[in-house]
Amino acid sequence: MGSSASLRNLDSPRRNLGSPLRVLIVWCLLFGGGIGFAPGAAGQNQTDLRGGGRLGLTDGQTLRLRVIDPVEGMKFRLCPRDGRIGRRQCVRLAADDARVSGTGQFRASVAVPDRADGIDCTRARFACEIRVYGPTGGALDRIAVDFTPPVVCGTEQPVPADRASLAGLIRLNAALTHPDLIDVVTSFSVWIEGYGEIAATRPNKRLVPASNQKLYTAFGAYTLLPGDHTFTTTIGVADTDLVLIAGGDPTLRRSGEHSIEALAQMVAESGITEAPRLVIDASRYDSGTTATGWPDWTVPRYAGPLSAFTLDDNDWTDDADYVANPALGNGRELQRALEEAGVIVDEVVVEGAPSGVEPIGALESAPLPQLLDRMLRFSDNEIADNLIREIGKVTNDEGSMAGGIRAIDTQLGARCAGAQGTAHDGSGLSYANARSAREWQQMLRMFRTEPWFDDFWSHLPVAGGSGTLRRRFGADETIWNVRGKTGTVFGGRALSGYATTVGGRPMVFSIVINGDNAPAADALDAMDAVISAAVRIDAEPIAATA
Repeated sequence: MGSSASLRNLDSPRRNLGSPLRVLIVWCLLFGGGIGFAPGAAGQNQTDLRGGGRLGLTDGQTLRLRVIDPVEGMKFRLCPRDGRIGRRQCVRLAADDARVSGTGQFRASVAVPDRADGIDCTRARFACEIRVYGPTGGALDRIAVDFTPPVVCGTEQPVPADRASLAGLIRLNAALTHPDLIDVVTSFSVWIEGYGEIAATRPNKRLVPASNQKLYTAFGAYTLLPGDHTFTTTIGVADTDLVLIAGGDPTLRRSGEHSIEALAQMVAESGITEAPRLVIDASRYDSGTTATGWPDWTVPRYAGPLSAFTLDDNDWTDDADYVANPALGNGRELQRALEEAGVIVDEVVVEGAPSGVEPIGALESAPLPQLLDRMLRFSDNEIADNLIREIGKVTNDEGSMAGGIRAIDTQLGARCAGAQGTAHDGSGLSYANARSAREWQQMLRMFRTEPWFDDFWSHLPVAGGSGTLRRRFGADETIWNVRGKTGTVFGGRALSGYATTVGGRPMVFSIVINGDNAPAADALDAMDAVISAAVRIDAEPIAATA
């Protein structure tokens, strides 16, 4: 992603070349040391940088930059902080999202490597700086910098020496070394209140999380969408054409109460009997029909092709033309429903809605909590993937996977959770998703501090009771106790959630395994045994095993 393109993606008007760069918002994540900005005339949290438009860095300090009011074509470079160093000794950064640290490492965008060769801020005489250049190559003389106080991320709670009984630890170790877990890669982390992270196996190993990805999606929906949010599908008329404006509803059906048949009946009851064209506007989301990391066989076997116009999960046919253009295929289904209702349409086209559409009727989906219940309890892929793109549309008018993911990652970063993992869809079907068990465990712990946690918790499957866990676990200590999100893809299994130990302590856990498909499938019972052993970690008093 080049600098100019990145700037154009930001939600702010572009300035003329002669206008100054007005505001940079800087999120400061400090890993030791402090940051010193002299108070500026613009206000307590704003400072003016002069002398070539340079923002100084010190070793061990990380800055997150976002251009709010850019000059088209401006460029950022990470340089050793020495006035004698020329641009050739600098590393160029993407303009809209750059993380630069004193070790010379940065992450500017998905297209930029994590390590910048040739820059070592720890050895430079004056540490490092970010230089801002205009489109013609000259440094900008004056930059107003608005910054917010850094988020101070807490450390792990210390683990007492008497954290659990010896018998409990032996049981947990035996479960983790079960033969069915030998031929897979396991990432495991369990945290217990008062004990801390009591046990872990490859806790930082990032693995494909399968449908545990829906936990990430749920966080984004709760945080970034209104609590009563719905998806609306509208049908109307413009001149002589009928117009269907797709709103991304993942629950719309071909028949029944919440269906295109109901929309067709609204048209018939309006008195319209014919139309030369039926225009399908599916532009609320981008035109991509798959996500990064989806294998070729994913669609339509495990998920329908993506579209803002979704019918019956878009997996009701495997016709190649439909898979390539589901909005058109669904439009023809609506054409059929209209004909059955007595309204004849000559042609179906997919294009943006014309101006001046007069609504005839509309259908609204169930509100967000009900959609999240289905997504979490029954692992609904279509709801998850449409929610990610809806988040992008609502937050930054970018109805795409990338737009939604950027918005969610920003919220996670502000809460010091899940910042290291990568996401490429909302459902977990992508094999490019990667996150460690420790990240999932920390993310779930953070959820407990959110105002929406009780609602979220109520939607999770329950061991032996509901959803995808209704036939899982068998021990008395786990039935109706363990709540969590399951995950299943070829070669991957996952389970992350909550429980209460036998000793009455809240427990947060995550276990993710990857490997060949057969061993991964065989490991399911072994995974459950690990969680059962963790629940019993404090079953015996310390004195009994001394």
